[in-house]
Amino acid sequence: MPLPDLLGIPPGSNGVQEFLFWHAQDHLEIVKAIQSIRHVFLPVYILDQLSPATTQLWLERHQQAHNEMNSVMGTIGRDLTTVDLSDENARLAWVYVNFTEHQAVRKQLAI
Repeated sequence: MPLPDLLGIPPGSNGVQEFLFWHAQDHLEIVKAIQSIRHVFLPVYILDQLSPATTQLWLERHQQAHNEMNSVMGTIGRDLTTVDLSDENARLAWVYVNFTEHQAVRKQLAI
């Protein structure tokens, strides 16, 4: 999967779902690469489903996935649980920080 798909949420009514799908696919690819290269088994979290009622749970589950991959890879992570997704600037900043963490891990794994 090309990493640039994580750098923005596509416009349109399905944009968020499209982003969530590709984002979850990238997490899955990272987990599989860590298993193959580092021989560490990480859980796979459901990250392609989000609703207003479950936003905080999703953010916490997503943070756990980042904490685990960053721990194995020795990369520095940021707090991705505190964001107002209704604020466009905050959402764009979150997407960028998330992207940079994925990018750092992928670089170390050479994927």
